[in-house]
Amino acid sequence: MPMLPRFRNEREIIECFSVDDTVFLVFEGGPCAGKTTGFCYLQEKLSNLGFTVFIFSETPTNLINAGIRPEANGFDFDTFEHIVFEETLAKEVNFRRYVRHSSAKRKVVLCDRGFMDILAYTKPAFFEALVREFGLSIPHIRDLPYHAAFHLVTAALGAEAFYTLANNTARRETLEEARTQDAKTLEAWIGHPHLRVIDNSTDFEGKLKRLFQEVCRVLGIPVPLEIERKYLIDPSFEPEQLPVPFVRVDIEQMYLSGGATGNEGRIRRRGQNGASVYYRTHKWELPGTFARAETEKHISSETYGELAQLRDPGFAVVQKDRYCFVWQGQYFELDRFHGPAPGLLLLEIELTEENSAVSLPPFFAGAKDVTGNKMYSNYEIARIRI
Repeated sequence: MPMLPRFRNEREIIECFSVDDTVFLVFEGGPCAGKTTGFCYLQEKLSNLGFTVFIFSETPTNLINAGIRPEANGFDFDTFEHIVFEETLAKEVNFRRYVRHSSAKRKVVLCDRGFMDILAYTKPAFFEALVREFGLSIPHIRDLPYHAAFHLVTAALGAEAFYTLANNTARRETLEEARTQDAKTLEAWIGHPHLRVIDNSTDFEGKLKRLFQEVCRVLGIPVPLEIERKYLIDPSFEPEQLPVPFVRVDIEQMYLSGGATGNEGRIRRRGQNGASVYYRTHKWELPGTFARAETEKHISSETYGELAQLRDPGFAVVQKDRYCFVWQGQYFELDRFHGPAPGLLLLEIELTEENSAVSLPPFFAGAKDVTGNKMYSNYEIARIRI
């Protein structure tokens, strides 16, 4: 019997994981990636900016240091991972309850690992069964709890001279094992709508600054921007044949009536393996740039259905499959449209700065940069022209 009650419906899940006045950010990565130092750095920087910062500690390390170890002290590996999931769920539920009691303003929770890290250490079938045991789904535990996910790449990839396990007695990985585990961890989080990869392309101080820059963008400092590069892909390309690990998400998107010119109100359903999460988003253009400001919140399927009745009749319902993958530390999303532009393929990547360089995967030969071309915005694609 699980230690926690099974979630009975979607409303219970949303009520559990949603804290309206608090931003939850999850940080994960391979061994010796800099999370511990990164947390101290972010806590100081964000506190100086007037945020109230809470730290959600890593569950597996706490258990291992307490003597609850995989393949030791009478715990087999599956039992250990089951305990990790239960403990993580209990902590996630309780921590949100505690934070709701805080009257502080501008609250941010920095989570040291999250649910999906468990997948990196287990077989997918075992993990999916474990998730279902509590009445949950992959989108529920990957997308709902965390506003953004940050993958810090292990020092074993690009900063080998600095690889050490001296600051974490619960870890024992060699360089090669660390690289393998880093890849598995990153793959586990692919599919999250706001995943960022912080690699070792600079020195460690630069890595921390890049991490802080990405966090600031998510927190809306100075405003929550959406800066994208968009590419038109040859329609003959088959997304299911991507030569890298990917996650396919099915998306339904509707535009709501009443938006002013340059302003866009929409609702979106993101589904995976029969389970879905729902969002309401408001976007508006920033004059003279390719950037747009954006706000987003989770809603229930019931609210989604109610808002769908307010769909602007001048716009078709967008139906597409989104293929999420990582290439050279960049998080790409490839959209294959089913309606209203069947066969259209668009590749997108979110950036921190407008002038950031993009390294396109070589398997997208002939990709055409259509950034800023309104004809290829979802809004214009959905527009019904008489």
